[in-house]
Amino acid sequence: MSESFDEFAGMMDAWNRHYIPDYFWFPVQAPFKVWSENLESGGHTLASTYIGDVHVSTILLGHNSKAFETMVFVGGSSARQWHVPTWQEAEALHWSLVIQYREAREWMG
Repeated sequence: MSESFDEFAGMMDAWNRHYIPDYFWFPVQAPFKVWSENLESGGHTLASTYIGDVHVSTILLGHNSKAFETMVFVGGSSARQWHVPTWQEAEALHWSLVIQYREAREWMG
């Protein structure tokens, strides 16, 4: 019984972790209030780019995760998503997708 309680306690501890980006976009643990204020102010957004009706958005997830998420929305609907562990990878992924969508848009006229 003790082991299952310890597992549950560990899961609850992980569930209550919140991260915000520091000045260099490294995730740092923060109290819930600070995390929620950061979320409301858009402080978790690494990059957001529109190409016509395509929106490429990259954010620090921050709730129980230090991962970054990049999503592509087409016409307001989510089309694809990726998760990467570092801001460097997230930024590279974001701009790679932006270039691909811009090139596709130019090619299609």
